[in-house]
Amino acid sequence: MAIVVRYECHGCGAPAQPRGTAWVRCDHCQILVGFDWQGFLDSPAYAALLRNSASQLGRWNEYTALMAEAARAAGAGRDEEALALYTRLGEMILELTPHAFPDQARTDPACRRRHLEFFAFQQLMNVRDPVCASLQGRLTGLLQNMKLTEPLEVLLPAAEIFEQQIVRLGRIPGAPLDPDGMPAHQRTKATLSVFLGGYLHLLDDAARLSLLRRIHGSSNVRIVGAGEDDGLGLYLDWTCPRCSLASMQARTVTEYTCPGCFCRRPVRSGRAQLESVELACPTCGARVTVGEGQSEALCGYCKIAVRRLARTGDVERTFAEEIRARYGGEPLPPAGVDGLAVTPDNRAELVLIGLARQAVWYANLVNGERFAKVVRASLPDEQTRALGLDRVLELALGEGGGQASEKLLGDTASALQLRRWRSDV
Repeated sequence: MAIVVRYECHGCGAPAQPRGTAWVRCDHCQILVGFDWQGFLDSPAYAALLRNSASQLGRWNEYTALMAEAARAAGAGRDEEALALYTRLGEMILELTPHAFPDQARTDPACRRRHLEFFAFQQLMNVRDPVCASLQGRLTGLLQNMKLTEPLEVLLPAAEIFEQQIVRLGRIPGAPLDPDGMPAHQRTKATLSVFLGGYLHLLDDAARLSLLRRIHGSSNVRIVGAGEDDGLGLYLDWTCPRCSLASMQARTVTEYTCPGCFCRRPVRSGRAQLESVELACPTCGARVTVGEGQSEALCGYCKIAVRRLARTGDVERTFAEEIRARYGGEPLPPAGVDGLAVTPDNRAELVLIGLARQAVWYANLVNGERFAKVVRASLPDEQTRALGLDRVLELALGEGGGQASEKLLGDTASALQLRRWRSDV
């Protein structure tokens, strides 16, 4: 299936489509409309960010120290000093994470000045204004206590706080105007997209849809086509061609590795994971087919680009290949490499061992609903699935899994609606 987000210009009402960059502009009048995380993750800007990340680690230490210095100045009532320090912080963000500001802020001095002024004022108010400070404290506490197995429990309340912050900032006397001329509701969408959209890949399909609708509005987010995988999750399911174990594989890996028999197969492009879907043009409503392996297609009538949300992982994959080429290491042959010998006698146990290893590795990263997908595919016989899960728990505890693995498997049993599980209780 595919997820499509509809962007509409708040100036002229025309539709806008992501163009493979972070920030979305109106096709007609070119004003800023919103932020698209998936476009950024497939962009040259993200590739450059990955290449520069190692050399920028020291700058992040400088950023942390400067943030503390600015907070002390703000707390002491030295507002002019604090604003100057927060402006320097904004300039560092422009350098370290350039996608956090529109592209124009790096090329247009006037736009840059507006964004830095807006950013510095917001940071100052998060310390000086009692309402903003309270909201910022709640937001920090929420994000610090996020459980990766259920991030939506934090992200939805965080969205409410972000929205309240934006409303509050607009009511403070002397607040600068929005740097892009966005009304408050449009700025809210953009802010939520920037700060919460980066968590989309951690969510399961249903939770991801909930967050997208919270960000963009229910009427602006549609599901198209059949199937479970929407092409955005951090993990995709891969079935080993030798032992038939289904396993979760990071969407960005350069090779699939079976945790049961250690069979390895190369991944050439994440585009092969994108199925063909039929979308409706947001301008004229005509049906547009986005072909297999494609993220967008042109409408045959009005020639507007129609884009689905999708993450190929190809930017990270290319970066990993560059690192391998620079520091050595042989790529897999095109046919891959077989691991342990798989026979009719050991196949079932290798599958259970592979599930157990995953229950250890992903215990604090996924929930039972997500893990149930690989269990269901690996153990298709419902009659023996409960006994198989018993054995998986035993093996997981032997592999070093603890309470987290046990909880994951218990939640998985509930998701699978197993009437009987854990024969020892």
